[in-house]
Amino acid sequence: MERVLATVHEVLDDLKAHEDRALVEAEEVETSPLARLDTDEEMPTSVPERWQQPGAVLCLPGSGKLDEAAAVILAQIMNRRGIGAAAETSDALSMSRFFSLDLSSAAAFCICYVGKPSDAMIQYTVRRLSKKARAAASSSRSSAARATR
Repeated sequence: MERVLATVHEVLDDLKAHEDRALVEAEEVETSPLARLDTDEEMPTSVPERWQQPGAVLCLPGSGKLDEAAAVILAQIMNRRGIGAAAETSDALSMSRFFSLDLSSAAAFCICYVGKPSDAMIQYTVRRLSKKARAAASSSRSSAARATR
């Protein structure tokens, strides 16, 4: 699993420098059998500024290395689409790391599980994350209010 995760990180590092190929001309798209699968038409042309900020979407893996690989890939895809996304490591939701997890810049969370976690595990994770996110939001609002006084 460590080698798989290291390979995913290596491939994604290589892809950071890659630029997408320019769109093919309209005639070529019309004749292509895959023309309907073009996702660019379905995506908005611009992303609101709030969602472009680094860490606007926090991708949190479950407890496994494959979950971390999925979170890293998802964050890379979102970044390529103009959404400021960041991925955490596979121990981010553990008891020892969870309390130090910084959620201050996150507007949304993606919890990534490759396997089939139980419903109880998902609900527990969402409850913990929601509670911590609410506490972080109220803390940042009170800090902002103190700064304006």
